Amino acid sequence: MTVSQYRNSTNFLRGAASLSVLIWHYQHFFYSVPTAFTPEIQPLFNYLEIFYLNGFFAVQLFWCISGLVLCHAYIGKQNVGLRGYAVARFSRLYPLHIITLFVVALLQILSKSLFDSYQIYFENDFKHFLLNTFFVQSWGLENGFSFNAPSWSVSVEIVVYVLFFTFLKTLRKTRLIGSLTMLGFWILVTHFYPTIFFGECLSYFLIGVSIWFATTNQTFKKALTLGLLSSVASYLILTQGDLNTPTATIIVLVFLVSLLDRFPKILNQNLFKRFGELTYSVFLWHVPLQLVVIISVLNFNIDQSIYKSPLFLFAFLVATYAISNISFIYIERPAKEYLGSKFMVKAKLTVQAT
Repeated sequence: MTVSQYRNSTNFLRGAASLSVLIWHYQHFFYSVPTAFTPEIQPLFNYLEIFYLNGFFAVQLFWCISGLVLCHAYIGKQNVGLRGYAVARFSRLYPLHIITLFVVALLQILSKSLFDSYQIYFENDFKHFLLNTFFVQSWGLENGFSFNAPSWSVSVEIVVYVLFFTFLKTLRKTRLIGSLTMLGFWILVTHFYPTIFFGECLSYFLIGVSIWFATTNQTFKKALTLGLLSSVASYLILTQGDLNTPTATIIVLVFLVSLLDRFPKILNQNLFKRFGELTYSVFLWHVPLQLVVIISVLNFNIDQSIYKSPLFLFAFLVATYAISNISFIYIERPAKEYLGSKFMVKAKLTVQAT
C-alpha cells in the first residue's frame, strides 16, 4: 500500500490547526476593552477551553506538518532545482502576505488617526514595515510583534525551507536515520545556542520529515511500527526525556494523520478539502478582519460586551472563512499559478538561449 499524492488527512489537520489559531486569537477583541481580560469571559469557554488556553501550540503543529508535506512533495523529485523550489515557495507565500500587510498597515494608520493608538499589535513603524516586507520580521531584528503578526511563524520557517533544500540530497540517501540524526544534532546545537530564532521551528520540521519517512511506502504494519518508534524517538530527542504533553500531542497527531493518508478516501469530500486549503488565507486574514471590527466598534461607540456573545463568535468565524474562501479563489491560487508559470517559463527560455 502506498500513500496517495494528495494527503487528505494531513490537509484536514492543517485546517484544524488554523481554526485553533483563530479561536486562540479571539482574545484580540478584548485588548481594547478597558476592563481586565481573563480567558473565562470569552464565549462558550467551557466548550472551547482547550483552544482558548492552548491554541498557540498550533504553530508548532504547523511546523511539523510542513516537514511532512515538503518531504512528501520533494523527496521523490530527483530533478528539482533551486529556482523551481524557490519560485514554488515564493508564489505560495508572498503574494497574500504582502497584500494583507498593506491592508493591516492602512487599518493601523486609520486607527492611529482616529484614536491616537494602534490596535492589537503596536510595533507598526517604518522599520517593522520593511522587516515585514522582506519577510524577516521574526529574525531577531524586531522589537516585538508588528502589523499582521501571525505571519511571524512563516517568517521563521523561510530559513528552514532553505535548509531543507540544502539537505535534500542527503535526506534522500539517509531517509529516516538521516532525519533522526539531524534532529539529534540540531537539539544538541540549540542546547548550547538556545537563542537561534529558527531553532524550535527546525526541530518540529525534522520530526515531520522523520514521520513521513517512517510511514510512507511501507506495508501498513511496518509503517505503524516504524512510525510509532520514530515518533517516540523524536519525542525523546526533542524533550531530552522531560515530560511535555503538548509536544507529545503534536507528534501523535502528525503520526496518526500520516497513517490515515494511506487511506485516500477518508476526508476526501470537497468541503473537507477546502477546509484545509483555506489554512493560509485564514491565518493571514483574521487579524485584518479583527482590526476592522475593533475600529468600527470603537468609532461608533458600540457596546464592547458583544465580544462575549456566542453569536458574535460564530459570526466572526463565518466571516473569516467567507473572506478566506474569496481570497483563496481570487488571490492566493491565481497568484501562485501566475507567478509559478511566469518565472518557470522565463527559466526555461534562459536555458534554451544558453
